[in-house]
Amino acid sequence: MPNHEFKRALETILAFAEDELSLATNARRRSRGKEVDHQQGRIEAFEAMIAVIQPHLIPDDPAPLPDLPLLRQSKEDNNEKC
Repeated sequence: MPNHEFKRALETILAFAEDELSLATNARRRSRGKEVDHQQGRIEAFEAMIAVIQPHLIPDDPAPLPDLPLLRQSKEDNNEKC
């Protein structure tokens, strides 16, 4: 997967996570006063996703891309095609 496609995928995931975080936060506000807050886990999960993705999308000082097995395999596949 070329870097621009990977960046676009990260941007899409980030937009999804931000939308879901907003939905979970709003649902949490509506459920105030109830014994169990079912939204807390969702809020924490989406905050974590955003925290991991955002550093890779800052153009001035991009963080290195994670070295995941699927990414390594994809890079190797791309090198073989060339």
